[in-house]
Amino acid sequence: MDTIVGIDLGTTNSEVAYIRDGQPHVFAEDDDPILPSFVGLSDDGRLLVGKPAKNQWVLAPERTIKSIKRKMGQDVKVRLGDHEYRPQEISAMILKALKERAERQLGAEVKKAVITVPAYFNDAQGQATKEAGELAGLDVVRILNEPTAASLTYDPSQREMRRMLVYDLGGGTWSRSCPATATPSSAATTSTTCSSSTSATASSKSTASTCGPTSSPGRACSAPPRRPNANCRSTRLCGSRRSSSPKKTARRCT
Repeated sequence: MDTIVGIDLGTTNSEVAYIRDGQPHVFAEDDDPILPSFVGLSDDGRLLVGKPAKNQWVLAPERTIKSIKRKMGQDVKVRLGDHEYRPQEISAMILKALKERAERQLGAEVKKAVITVPAYFNDAQGQATKEAGELAGLDVVRILNEPTAASLTYDPSQREMRRMLVYDLGGGTWSRSCPATATPSSAATTSTTCSSSTSATASSKSTASTCGPTSSPGRACSAPPRRPNANCRSTRLCGSRRSSSPKKTARRCT
């Protein structure tokens, strides 16, 4: 059976992990699990990914690219040296570095991956992420929302339906979402709600705390979107204000 790794492709930092003995294990090099999401070229034209690229950012910003995740899904190109690249091509360089890190420690080829994306990513951004994985030589078996991944890690063995309030203090945005987790036999959790976001300057990983059972009326798990979103669909919420039904159907984005 092929090993499927999980990849957090972040705005400022990225990680790769897999499940070992029922627990997530993050691949680290030099006792550091973090790979900075930087790509650059050295003085002699060698490709740099991670710390070496980050270390030269201050001295050689013209030969270094950071925060490429912000451009995913956009029809733009960025210049690196004498060439121009699409955002997914730069992201593929980061993903390939993570793939090779996992292969060195597993002693086997890594072919499949699940990649997490922010809850607010639209179809174009998700497809660009999947394409980046394919360019890196990975079969992307699933694109998973970061809040959903956080809630599954928080309590993967729970036996009842409930919602969790997930705060994502990331390098690109700070957001909050309220995914619903199902029983272990369920194939997936329900879609996350629209998350309110603000720009961030520091990086941290998602943490989750319980938001109460879905049957609790009057619990507003996440702030409503400020404006309509074309990528929204009907989902089950844990309630809004006073209502005759604690589970109210509303419009929320995936």
